[in-house]
Amino acid sequence: MKYLVRSLKYFVQLIVMLALFITVLVLLGFIDADINRMFVGGASSVWKIAGIVAVFAAVYPRFGYTSRRIFAAGDFAEASPSVTQEMAERGYVLEKTEGEDMSFRLKSPVAKATRLWEDRICMSRTMNGWEIEGPSKDVIRIVNGFAAKARDPEDE
Repeated sequence: MKYLVRSLKYFVQLIVMLALFITVLVLLGFIDADINRMFVGGASSVWKIAGIVAVFAAVYPRFGYTSRRIFAAGDFAEASPSVTQEMAERGYVLEKTEGEDMSFRLKSPVAKATRLWEDRICMSRTMNGWEIEGPSKDVIRIVNGFAAKARDPEDE
């Protein structure tokens, strides 16, 4: 169900962005406002474009979300404050803690909106570290940030 909701959100976002782009081009006079002259196939092209956007929106959540593991020594009580601090430096606030699992959300309402409120990062404690799950770009940045901190302990 979550996958379908994400796909629908991306479909709406892409259609709105495309409509805004075309509106700007019409307002600037680069293209004619007549839909039959705007597209080679006329009005029937709109359905083809919507279909292409739908396919992209249906596939994107599969590649836009991931999970990665990081190594973190120590128990949850030792690691939790440094994880929360690292996430705060990246603009995330602790949403909830359940056992040894933590969930973070972006603090900025603008950043949340640009990500269509799909900004949750879930961190589950594993035997030797954390499993981080969320939007691919954010997860990769967080994993790289933790790896950099592990290489250079003077930053703490």
